[in-house]
Amino acid sequence: MKNSGTAALTIGSIAVAGTNPTDFLKTATTCTSSLAVGASCTVSVAFKPLTVGALAATLAITDNAAGSPQAVKLTGTGTAVTTPVVTLSPTSLTFAATNIGTETASQPVTLKNTGAGTLNLTSVTFTGTDPTSFVDVTDTCGTTLAAGASCVILVAMKPAVAGALTANLSFADNAAGTPQVVKLSGTGNAPLVPIITLSATALAYPNTIVGTTSDAQILVVKNTGGAAATLSKIALAGTNPTDFELLNGCGTTLPASGYCYVYVAFKPATAAAFTATVSITDNAAGSPQAVKLTGTGTADPTIKLSATTLAFPTTTHGTVSAPVAVTVTNSGTSAVELTSITISGTNATSFTEINTCSATLAAAASCTVYVAFAPTTTGALTAKLAVNDTGVFSPQSVTLTGTGK
Repeated sequence: MKNSGTAALTIGSIAVAGTNPTDFLKTATTCTSSLAVGASCTVSVAFKPLTVGALAATLAITDNAAGSPQAVKLTGTGTAVTTPVVTLSPTSLTFAATNIGTETASQPVTLKNTGAGTLNLTSVTFTGTDPTSFVDVTDTCGTTLAAGASCVILVAMKPAVAGALTANLSFADNAAGTPQVVKLSGTGNAPLVPIITLSATALAYPNTIVGTTSDAQILVVKNTGGAAATLSKIALAGTNPTDFELLNGCGTTLPASGYCYVYVAFKPATAAAFTATVSITDNAAGSPQAVKLTGTGTADPTIKLSATTLAFPTTTHGTVSAPVAVTVTNSGTSAVELTSITISGTNATSFTEINTCSATLAAAASCTVYVAFAPTTTGALTAKLAVNDTGVFSPQSVTLTGTGK
């Protein structure tokens, strides 16, 4: 607005009027009650439709100039909201106390898209503290839901453990507030019978050298039932039971909610693949429970050296002694990898080595490492030749000594 007259302009009011005044907002103005000759000021107006359709109003400015009030026509069109809105009914479900492993009757959850846009459902999942104790029996929702449409999910409780259980039925989608959740609750009862559960149904062991024993693996035996379990026998069975070792830490009685440990190791007698089972005989359903055991015995690759110490004659520092040979032999029945041959220790730089060894040394094969004494100073000097490999007892070493003069 500009005062193009010859006297100061007095401004009385600036307001939105007309047919739809509430759909337009005067957001800011630089105008004061008086506007000097030749001066101008601004009024900012925003459109915020409250209804759908064509809307009109007027920005009215009252002043002491001819033609007051001055009017600016305002127009705009309000359009419908096109975003989806999720409504869930009910927002919580409570299930009756139920025995572990028993499924309750299902209860419905209705999801309705009360918005004006299509709802895109990314996932419907159970989350929270005990998600595995609830099941999705029926889901009619699919991946999209049109505006105004609804779908139903039937949910049941199937307790995995005893005690108070809680979870959420969680809906991930493109609506505001995602994920929306229905709170689930119930109680799992331990039936008054023993229920034996095992921490694993199979134990696999790494390749183990014949005649040696692997690290033991732990099998946890739990009684998740409501009565004591009688463990009449825990033993190795199957094809190769003598190639495994078992230590039973369970005893003969396991109380309700109790647990105990069985330790099982692999000790192959020959180079071959072995299988066996841990068989647990008890008074619970499904007895005997069985855990499959597998492992492979491998031949014993063992590197042996022809010497454990080398003592060199006194040598003038700055010169090199005659080399001394150390034979590296694979005394096992399978190939071994030689990963490194190094000299280390206090005076490593006073000794040198060259060798004929390749990266792989076949069974019963040998190679030679030549070591020389090249003292870099005077006095008694020591170091160590180390052969690192994939055989047993790696690394093997040779102590090196000599005197520099």
